[in-house]
Parts: sequence; structure tokens; C-alpha cells
Amino acid sequence: MLGRFLRNVGCINIDRAAHVIDFSAGTEEHEAMRQNSMMVFKLMQPFLLKTRVATQEEMDQVYEQMLVEMLLEDFCGAWFYLSV
Repeated sequence: MLGRFLRNVGCINIDRAAHVIDFSAGTEEHEAMRQNSMMVFKLMQPFLLKTRVATQEEMDQVYEQMLVEMLLEDFCGAWFYLSV
């Protein structure tokens, strides 16, 4: 929708580019994304609990699983985003 928003305010020559950040184990980005994931997960918990997406017990279990899996030597992670 960003392209449409930009056109609506008069922008022209709008380009789009897809990007991916590989944060798999062994990459330069892995540790920073692991730390970010831990923080984001904790910050999202109150919202997810309030909307009853999950119980505190489920959130705790998923968080612990994330911590373990992201430390595995065969962990693979990718973050896709679009710039406009």
C-alpha cells in the first residue's frame, strides 16, 4: 500500500525493491537478530495475552523453544522486506 500512498500525495517514479536478511546460524546478522527476537517477543506478550491468542504458559513454552532453536548450529532464518 505504500506505493499507493505515495502516488496519492503526488510522488512519481516510485521504485520497489525486495530484500532479504539471512540471519541463519553462522551469519554476521545472527546474534543481533537473536537479541532483537528476544526483545520483540517479550514486548508482544502483553498484547497477545490480552487478545487471548495464547496463555502465559503457551507464551513461555514458545519463548523457550525459540531460545533453544536459534542457538542450534543448523538454525536458518530469513527476514523479507520491501522498500518503496
